Amino acid sequence: MSNAAIAKVKSSLMDLDSLVRAKNFKGHDPYDLLASKLPLHAFGTRICYYLTQANKRDPYRILRTMLAIPEQYVPKGLALFIESYSTWASIGLDDQKETILALKSELDQLRARGYGDKYCWGLNYAYATSLKYVPTLYPSVVVTAYAHRAYFAAMKQYPELKYQDQLESSVRFLLEDLERTNEDGGLCFSYYTVKKDIVYNANAKAGEMLARMYHICGKPDYLNLATQVMDHTVANQKEDGRWNYRKLDDGSEREQIDFHQLFILECLQKFIAFASPTDPKYRQSIDRGLDFFVQHQLVNEQYCKYRWPKEMPIDIHNQASTIIALCRLSELRPELIAIAQNVANFTIDHMQMPSGGFAYQKNNGRLNQTSYIRWCNAWMHLALTTLLGTVSSPAELANA
Repeated sequence: MSNAAIAKVKSSLMDLDSLVRAKNFKGHDPYDLLASKLPLHAFGTRICYYLTQANKRDPYRILRTMLAIPEQYVPKGLALFIESYSTWASIGLDDQKETILALKSELDQLRARGYGDKYCWGLNYAYATSLKYVPTLYPSVVVTAYAHRAYFAAMKQYPELKYQDQLESSVRFLLEDLERTNEDGGLCFSYYTVKKDIVYNANAKAGEMLARMYHICGKPDYLNLATQVMDHTVANQKEDGRWNYRKLDDGSEREQIDFHQLFILECLQKFIAFASPTDPKYRQSIDRGLDFFVQHQLVNEQYCKYRWPKEMPIDIHNQASTIIALCRLSELRPELIAIAQNVANFTIDHMQMPSGGFAYQKNNGRLNQTSYIRWCNAWMHLALTTLLGTVSSPAELANA
């Protein structure tokens, strides 16, 4: 990557970093309608769901303003910022240990209550889906997995930070509080504690957590469970390399082919790194998944289709996830670095605003300028940091 290209990405990151610091890492989230102090839940789950969908799509933020939805810390956003800052010193940017400690303090305070000493997290607001109402801070494997990854990244960069007990307590949340489904292909942990379900990317995150704990403490039980989870993941991959989003109660599957594909590929890569399995099927699964993504989900190596085969809108979450995953998976396929650079350049040129923040979506030339703290800015913060750490040396980056 040329010095000019490195400087462009670094400048983009610094502009974004200035914005999120000015906002003290607080902001809105696409699904935070029920964070309003008004008793909207009285309208019932389905009405709240439709209001939430309208709110997140509104480029003028009319409902958000009318309902006085406050800017807040978002647990997953805090975790993404911690993971991003944990690499700054090692890649040639300013040391951010004090920032990491401050963000971790806020994230610790947002732990789900009622689970003893376990470190588990949900979202900072109640929200409604088409099927259910989820209370504030109700823990999920997904949010917990991102905090688990972040605390490990901080501990890896700063060995004096002793987070092992907290990391293991998060794994105990998986083992003691989440329902499991045993199938011929392997083991699946449920998304929430409320019911037994099968969501493929969420289960892969559980597998990554278990493999990471095995890497940290060497307990064979963690390796055995992680292997069963990843066996389930590989068994449910389609012949063309994709995964559907979830299995429904009647055995059919819901298709939603987007950034969740990349999450699964990353989790498989982490599993291989932490567990060193001898069976080649996990690497073969990554190869099939990458082939599908590059051939079917990318457009001109610049942006990711919204939900394959639907191309529009261009969503910032897709863009950021693409940059991160392709950088990390370039350890297996070096040619992916160039694609990650192309996606980053397109995203900076077309979706970064004068404020430094990134827009939510771009649809046929129209930009939804809502700049969500987690969905947009935390993800892009990690994406730009990951790209810089992949394509430049510390000396190059410090001088860019």
